[in-house]
Amino acid sequence: MRVAVRILLGTAAFGLVVGAIYWFISYEAAGTTLLLGLGIAPLILAVYAARDRRGQAALPEDLPDAPPEQAAGEDVGSFPAESVWPIALAGASVLVLGGIVYGPALLVIGLLGGTVAVMGLMRESRG
Repeated sequence: MRVAVRILLGTAAFGLVVGAIYWFISYEAAGTTLLLGLGIAPLILAVYAARDRRGQAALPEDLPDAPPEQAAGEDVGSFPAESVWPIALAGASVLVLGGIVYGPALLVIGLLGGTVAVMGLMRESRG
């Protein structure tokens, strides 16, 4: 966890420093706010992560001589084989959104394609 905290603190320092420099160079509020947010968000996460692990044993990624097997974790099972249905569902989503903008013909085609894609995903997940 120490490595993650260091990375988050480095990102926070970068965001805060660049945000301050950006403010003094441009006096532009929106960009400065976003850059300071880039600094504050990882700072919050770093403080939380550091306090959460306080007093606990070091994690495998903190030990320089830890083997990869030590950090492997639990077996999560098997993942499904490659499939065409997520791509079909994405295409159907594009058609539905296009139908909302351009007209009902695309909307109907997108809804039908989405129905077929969801049915294909469900049939594939059963076995």
